[in-house]
Formats: sequence, C-alpha cells, structure tokens
Amino acid sequence: MKMKGFYVANIMLFWLIMGQLWTIKATICEYCGKDFKSLGRHIWRCKSRVGHPSHAGNERQSNNERSSNTERTDHQVNINADGELVGECAKFRCYCGRMFLSYRSLTLHRRSCYIGNSSGNLSDLFVEVNNPNLNVAGEVLSEMPSAIFSSQKPSLLVGVKLPRSKSEWDRANEYFRMQIDTSRELRNLNMEIDHLNGTMWAYFSANYGQVKARNYFNHYNNMSKSKLKKCLRILKLQNGKLEEIKYVSRLLRKKLRSHFQRNYEEELSKDLWKFCKKEFEESETQEPNFDESSCYDYFRNIFFEKHKNRTFNLPSWLKPFPVPSSNFDLECPTYQEITKIIRKMKSSGSPCPIDQISIIPFKRCPILRTQLWRLLSKCWTEKYIPTIWKRAVAVLIYKKDSPDNPANFRPIVLEPVMLKVFTSAIRNKIFKFVRDNKYIETNIQKGFWPGLSGTVEHTELLNYLLNHARNKRRSIIVTLIDLKNAFGEVHHNLIKSILKSHHIPDEITGMIENLYNDYGISILTKNVITIPISVERGVLQGDCLSPLLFNLCVNSLINTINDERIQCLGYVNDISLNPRHWFQFADDAAIISAHNEDNQLLCNAFSKWSSWADLYIRVNKCHTFGIKKFGTKAVQYKPTIKISGQQVPPIEDGESFMYL
Repeated sequence: MKMKGFYVANIMLFWLIMGQLWTIKATICEYCGKDFKSLGRHIWRCKSRVGHPSHAGNERQSNNERSSNTERTDHQVNINADGELVGECAKFRCYCGRMFLSYRSLTLHRRSCYIGNSSGNLSDLFVEVNNPNLNVAGEVLSEMPSAIFSSQKPSLLVGVKLPRSKSEWDRANEYFRMQIDTSRELRNLNMEIDHLNGTMWAYFSANYGQVKARNYFNHYNNMSKSKLKKCLRILKLQNGKLEEIKYVSRLLRKKLRSHFQRNYEEELSKDLWKFCKKEFEESETQEPNFDESSCYDYFRNIFFEKHKNRTFNLPSWLKPFPVPSSNFDLECPTYQEITKIIRKMKSSGSPCPIDQISIIPFKRCPILRTQLWRLLSKCWTEKYIPTIWKRAVAVLIYKKDSPDNPANFRPIVLEPVMLKVFTSAIRNKIFKFVRDNKYIETNIQKGFWPGLSGTVEHTELLNYLLNHARNKRRSIIVTLIDLKNAFGEVHHNLIKSILKSHHIPDEITGMIENLYNDYGISILTKNVITIPISVERGVLQGDCLSPLLFNLCVNSLINTINDERIQCLGYVNDISLNPRHWFQFADDAAIISAHNEDNQLLCNAFSKWSSWADLYIRVNKCHTFGIKKFGTKAVQYKPTIKISGQQVPPIEDGESFMYL
C-alpha cells in the first residue's frame, strides 16, 4: 500500500509539473482570450478577430502583428522596429526589406514584389538603355586628328651594363657624389633631370659597356618544342637566314635537354600558379607585321578624343560618397617614403628607351636617391610635371589572332623611371585616403588591390554558387560582360569628375591633369618607331597610378550596387554571402542572379553606367548561361538577356569558352 501511494504521488507530481510547463508555454489569443499551446491556424480562423481594433491596417502590418504574437517551440522569431523578421532562422531577404524563413517563401513573395516600388533612385538605375550607339562597340571616328607634336622621331639610347659587385657600386656612388651637388638650389627641372640622366648613362656606358643590339628572334622563346621543330623545318626548306636557323636549333636543343633535367617538385613548391600556367597555357608571342603608316594611323585614332569638352556630372542614380572622416595628406613625400617605393619596385622592369635608366642605380646608390627625392619634392611643391617626363615609348604586346592587325596588340608604355616613382607616391597618398575613409569596396572589386589574389577568390566563389545551384536544383543565371579597350577608353574629364566625387583635393587632381596634358608616346616595333602621338584618351598602361584611377572610376558604380537591396537581386543562398550578385575583375564583370528578370535589371544598371562613363560594351563578346530545375535534375539552359537592345550570346550546353 505504501508503494502504491508513492507511485500515485509521483504521477500526480509529474502531471502537476507538466501542467505548469504547458501553462508557461501557452499562448493567449489577442482576439478571443483563449489559451493555446500554439496559435497555428486559429489566428486567422478566430471569429472574434472581425471588428477588433487591431485588425485595421495594411496587410503587411497585420502580418507583422501576427508574427510578433506567435511563439514557436522550435525557432526564436522576432520583429524589429521596422517590421522586419530577424533571428537565426531568417536567412532570406527581399529587396523590399522583408525577411523570410525559407527560400520558397521568398520565391512566392517575389511574384508580387517589384524593385521599382522601392524607395530611393533604384528605379532610375535599372532603366534600360535602348540606344545601342551610346555604349556598344563599333563606332567609327568621324574626323581624323592632327598631330600636335613635331614630326621628329625621338632619339633612342643604347642600353648600358651595370655594376655587379658591392665595391663597384660603392665606386659609382662616390663618382656621382662628386658630380652631383645636392646642396645647391634646383632651378630648371627639365635641365636638372636631363643632366642627371646624362651623367648616369655616360658613367655606366664608359665603365661597363653597352648592351648588344636587340635579338629579333625572341619570339621563338615562348614556342613549344613541336612548334620549334615545325619552324626549323620550314626555315630549312625555304633557305632562311643562317643566323635564324642556328638560333632556333640551339633553342630547340636547350629545351629538349632541360626537359629531362627539370625538378618538378621544386618548381611546384616554389610557385604553383606559375608552373600551371607554364605547363597548361599555350603562350605564343608574335611580332607586329604592319608598316609604320598603318601603325601610326591606328594608334592616333585610339588615343584621340573626339569630345574633349564632355562633362561627367555625377547623376542622381549613383550613390554619392560621404564626407571624409580623415583628411588627405598633402605633405610632400619624405625621403623614407621615396626609398620604400624604390625598394619595392622590380629590378627586372624595362627602362625607357629614351634615357635607358632603370631603377637599379637608385636602389644601390644613396646619392642618386637623395637627388631624386629633391627633384620629386620640387615637383610636388610646384604641382608641376616636367616636360621631359612626358615623352615615352610604347611597346606592343601580342594578344591573339593575326599579327597584321594593330588591334591585336596592347600598347604598354615604358615611361621614365623617375616618373614611375613620382606617380607611385601619388598613388600611395590617394589609396591611403580612400582606404581610411572606407570609399573602396574589396568584396566585389578584386582587380589591382594590393595583397589580394582577386581572380582566384572570385573564381572559387563563383564555382561554389554554381555547384550549390546544381546540387540544390535552384535557378541561377550568370552573365559575363566585356568592355572594349577599357583602359584606353577612359575619358580624362571622367577621371577628374571621379576624383572630385571621392573628395580628392584639387592639388592632387591638378597634378594628375597636368600629367596627361601634352603627354606623347611613340610606338616602337622591331622595324619602326613612330613620331610622338598625343594621349588624349585613356590611362597609361604601364604607369603605377593607372590601375588605381581605373578602379576609382568603376568604384562609382560598385558603391551604388553594394546596396543591400540590390544585393538581394543576386543568387539567393543566405544573407551572409557577399558578394552574391556581382563579381568585378578589374574591367570585366560577372553578374549573378536567381531570376532572369533580376539579371536583366543588373545588366541594365551596368549598361547605363557604361553609357554615362563613355565606355563601350562589346555585346558580341559577352556570354550568358543559366541552370534551372527540370524534374528531379538541374539542367543548363539559355536565358534571354539584352544589353542596349542586343541579345547577349548564350552558351550552348556542353560548349566551352574562355573568360578573362
């Protein structure tokens, strides 16, 4: 009997505790006052709800009130002051601001939600540009520019050999110390720079000799062994030059011999990406095969600006940059800063053929660094770029297709090394300012930022999104956009406007403007050199400042599309993934979204910005492809995306293509 009473007491105690727990977790209906474990469907079935004061209001407010009075046992869901769903389970956000528990709920909501109804200037940003002549490649110049420089070609110096031992550099430093007076005041910058260049070249030429003439057979160096065998066979059949046949034969024997002596493990551990590029990418270098007249005419048109007086006022649909929190450092670069720049510059860089002065003497001779710092300080104080620095030579780098067409070559400017140091100092000042004020965005734009392997990061993230869509059988659309000659098409007035929008001081903007005024380059090939061509359009490819200037131009768009509402147009995985809608590879862009309509809106935004920036989209070089659910599988399909009224070529199923 005692045991039976004990069990009865325990059972009663158990039901009492459970009753208390149920009472604690019970939810009271705000309309009828009844207790429920979970309101569930009762909240919209309750008869007392009709006529209740809290029933008034719009549908969104009712949904928020209903959600705020619902307590779930498996998730903790809250409503913030703006009426948005928050919590660990709220993973999916719409551009209207609402949060959802599941991807399906978001998809159902998107059927009746349009971004054009959002606040702000988003609707203006996504307006489609219907005039293809504004920003599509293929426009023909209406007039031929006239040369502003003299018809005299620049005189090129022969390269000089440099000392190798420390004692030889010490003797050179002592010689320059006697020749250069660092105590006297600098007067004419052009004469001072010319004197310094002449002193260095004459000393090295007299004491260490000159470099041999250029080898015109260097284009064979990057050929494969099979290609070299074929070229050697053709040279022998056509009775080619004996010197060329000997060069190809020696090069082929060297490659065959080195193939069996290579240490692959050492090469892999030293530089994996260099090894993969060398083994798997076929790189072939070809020399230009066109005359001086066609070369001059083509690049004169490339660097000519038809609309010199065009203005670029920041439109209302581009998000402005806030007032800077830290000031720009306008102080002249110190000797330590110039020394740091010189030590970071690569010793393998090619010197300008006009003066044949490389960065190596400034690395090894302190007296030369001191004199260079004095020259740069005077340039910085006077906000003046010497004329002698505005004459450079451009070499042509082969890209692809026929070597008979100048369009298949990229001009790389070999400017004086002193100017490179000066533009590096300007670049460091600007980069520090925009970084400290958080004007730059490094998640979307991965090109040209120091310390970032942007292409690898973006490629891996894009691969993750594609695999996620394929495994989860979700829809994803990717559009790859290509700009025509992006660096060569940047308007100089656009650079001025962009620097102003980033709150760069007028003193720095004036120096950059002075740099591009009357800047002339001569195109150098193995056979000819042209007269100087005025650079009226584009940034200098090969200059240390150019990548940052181009990034700031693109940053005006990235600052706008980095908005949380626009991010919601991207591929929906979870709200912590950034970016998920836009990948920028310097001048190339990859646009990702889950719906065809969203991808079209983002393409419209890029098209509108490129039209405003006077850049040209090569629609025929763009690509698009998509993945969608078909039954129980994820299949590739061809989405319909248009840019400036032209359809972007879709990628066929199983078709391969090369991007970047």
